[in-house]
Amino acid sequence: MNRREEFWIKCWRDAAERSLYREAFSEERKCWDASADYYDTGMGSSNERVDVLLEYLKCQGFWEGTQKRVLDIGSGTGSFALPLAECGAAVTALDCSAEMNRIVCQKAQEKGVDVKVQTGDFNRLPFETQAYDLVIGSMNPGLYHPEPFLKMLSLSRDLVVYVGICDTPVKQKSEKCRKSLDEILLGHTLTHGGSNQVKYPYQLLKAMGYEPTVLPVQCQWHCAEEENQAVERLVRHYETVETGITVKKWREAIRNYVKDNLEEGHFINEGKTVMGVLVCPLKLEETALEMTV
Repeated sequence: MNRREEFWIKCWRDAAERSLYREAFSEERKCWDASADYYDTGMGSSNERVDVLLEYLKCQGFWEGTQKRVLDIGSGTGSFALPLAECGAAVTALDCSAEMNRIVCQKAQEKGVDVKVQTGDFNRLPFETQAYDLVIGSMNPGLYHPEPFLKMLSLSRDLVVYVGICDTPVKQKSEKCRKSLDEILLGHTLTHGGSNQVKYPYQLLKAMGYEPTVLPVQCQWHCAEEENQAVERLVRHYETVETGITVKKWREAIRNYVKDNLEEGHFINEGKTVMGVLVCPLKLEETALEMTV
């Protein structure tokens, strides 16, 4: 390992250590189980990053030759797994959430595609090295750290895809901005400490001698819920971190928050962010790299 690799690994580790999200949601599975349906109708239905990758693969002739084996780590409700299966790939969709996987199975059946769905923690499961043609991890908190990323890298013989956040200026809050529910209940906003930024895997790959490309794409999502539906979902969500809640009557606080933020009778959650779709060909036959997983 050269000094540049060591530098970026340390930078990424330091960012991960600053993550308040990892501290609050020590059991991610429970969090995602509680939010699976909501995620699917919101962020899970944001297809911009998927379209960018599919176009890239098509232009690069990735699908030529034999059937491709794909591993989607933290597959969620199938944003990437299902379209890749529709392209003819043999896809394994891995996620720690059984509820997320339930939705993937349901969608796969509706679309008439075959997807191998596996429930488990990527960091605790054994894998054969270079067993896949494409390994992908998109906005997966379990990969916001260099060690899981290096493990991910070792599993592909052709291509690695990593989707993270592009660097964006921090926006200052206006006086009219209402506190987030995290701030009200937990006393602070949950962040990943920057560990979800695509610059870390990009710079690490460069230091290792690879030639990654980052395709920036603006993604947006919109989800509208009935008042009671939003309250029930948020209660289930915060039950997974109840020990960190600083408000005594926190369920009542959630109900009041939802009621105060209704728009024409609906609780709206929408977002817009610039993501980076990092694509890195792995020419292992030309590059002598030895990685420890």
